[in-house]
Amino acid sequence: MSFVFPSSEGHAEFEKARPSLVLAIDRTAEEPMVTIAYGTSRRTRSNTGLEFHVRKADDIKAAGLHKQTRFVGARTVTVPLSSVRFVECAAGTAVLGRLPQSLHPRLAQVVAGLDRREDRARQSRERRSPWGRRRPSTGAVRNAIGFASAPSPVPVSRRAPQDWS
Repeated sequence: MSFVFPSSEGHAEFEKARPSLVLAIDRTAEEPMVTIAYGTSRRTRSNTGLEFHVRKADDIKAAGLHKQTRFVGARTVTVPLSSVRFVECAAGTAVLGRLPQSLHPRLAQVVAGLDRREDRARQSRERRSPWGRRRPSTGAVRNAIGFASAPSPVPVSRRAPQDWS
């Protein structure tokens, strides 16, 4: 599919339509949602690991691409299927082509890796304390759970009585 990904720098002038790979479709919501991976022809070392390459000439043609493309699993978005960021191609649809059957096993590996990463992040959020990663002071914990801390002592100075007459 052709999709205008948000710029990582936040500037609209850097946004352009890019090929994207559909990783999942969620039809359980009122409006269908689709999770897509960012596609690029650049060969860089950034965002490696959960990536998917389309390199063979036959695969490139079947997928509706013009050149070798790397789909970055680390850079995904989930959007409504009716998003205005989908861009129609010459055929009048945002669909560029179909992924050849020979590449489906690698796609399944990438999706499984993304699922594991999401599960680890969820578990980490569940284990994290309400204060984030830093451990708060004992007084903050006691106050947060409802124990009033002892009043701080009032300083008393001991001086000789003065004669006010």
